[in-house]
Amino acid sequence: MNSYEGGNGIAMNTRIPARKVSMYVSDGESHRGVPLSSAILNFLFYRGVSGAIVTKGSAGFGVAHRLHSSDFVEISDHLPVVIQFVETPEKVEALMEKLQEMMGGGMMEIQETTIVKPEASLSQIPRTPVRLEGKACVMTIYIGENDRWNGLRLHEALIDAFRSNDISGVTVSRGILGYGVKKEVHKERTFRLSSDLPIILSAIDSWEKLQQLMPLLDQMLEQALVVFSDAEIVTYNHRPADTTQ
Repeated sequence: MNSYEGGNGIAMNTRIPARKVSMYVSDGESHRGVPLSSAILNFLFYRGVSGAIVTKGSAGFGVAHRLHSSDFVEISDHLPVVIQFVETPEKVEALMEKLQEMMGGGMMEIQETTIVKPEASLSQIPRTPVRLEGKACVMTIYIGENDRWNGLRLHEALIDAFRSNDISGVTVSRGILGYGVKKEVHKERTFRLSSDLPIILSAIDSWEKLQQLMPLLDQMLEQALVVFSDAEIVTYNHRPADTTQ
């Protein structure tokens, strides 16, 4: 059978014969001046292989029967590296000659396997770009990095408050230089960070929803500046195309 049928009689999954290829090389090996694992990964990518993964071992030994391991002080350059990918048998056969040439004396393992894919995965559903425009309000809050509320970092507490009240979006920016109401300059230094650099939170939503937060902000903000600005927003999204027509 090529598919699995659920209780409603609709095909849910497609089963495709495939081969899993595992290549075992050493971390110190190279191919034309490039680490061998990177060279193989690039080859697979540009030959259209759907996906591949490279993993590095922490210990192992090879055909020379020498044990290689890593520690916290020095990392061995001969640790085992495994490159794996899964493709159709036809695709694997087309790649074999070049892979064997690149690997030289390395070991390769090929296993017969099966790929199980959803019948209608998200990547296969046609998607239509959607562009929306409208008016919104931007609330900008200026606080200090050391500000706290109920034992929490104030900017983190504000993020939680915005999220709990379904505010559309919030961005936190950390300043490297600035001053506040006390006119004290705070600056980020190379070797030591200022104790109270400026933090800026920008929240975007409707004027009404942001205004509903003001009673809460009155409790949370001790020394801050809040600025409201009108904004024109354009949002982009992709949604599945209507295939019923």
